[in-house]
Amino acid sequence: MYTTGIYDLSPVSNAENLIQDADRVIYTLTLWQRGSNGGYEQVTEDLRRYIRSVRMHNIPVSYNDGCQWTDGELSTLDSESGKRFLLPIRVEVNTDVETNGVTFANYQLRLTAVLCKESEELDRPVNAEIQKDGRTEYIRYDYVTYTFTRILTEGCWGS
Repeated sequence: MYTTGIYDLSPVSNAENLIQDADRVIYTLTLWQRGSNGGYEQVTEDLRRYIRSVRMHNIPVSYNDGCQWTDGELSTLDSESGKRFLLPIRVEVNTDVETNGVTFANYQLRLTAVLCKESEELDRPVNAEIQKDGRTEYIRYDYVTYTFTRILTEGCWGS
């Protein structure tokens, strides 16, 4: 899968100051599996059963780092807007699910971003505004949903 994670600070009133003060953005990729209740739960076991490789900003990301990549130069900042961060991501999913004992289900790859200065978290960039219970909230991650499924061809095409 090829995609771009977008994190937008434009709704934040002091976005320019936050970005100017920041010395890095920490991106983290997590895997979530849809359960029988319709909700998603984070996969905490070895991700190599599900994912073969991850590249963020064209750099291989190690599972030992928790699928985390740090942009220490703020190179993912979109120079045109000055308030959005764009992170190209390439994920190769392990499709040998039966051998690995992976459940056929819907999965989400969730990308979160945290704007930091030294060890201080300045703001968690937002990518979407939603209305919930009459108030405005921001979704703090971006995600891609994919499905592992099995197609049984017996009985198809007249067989």
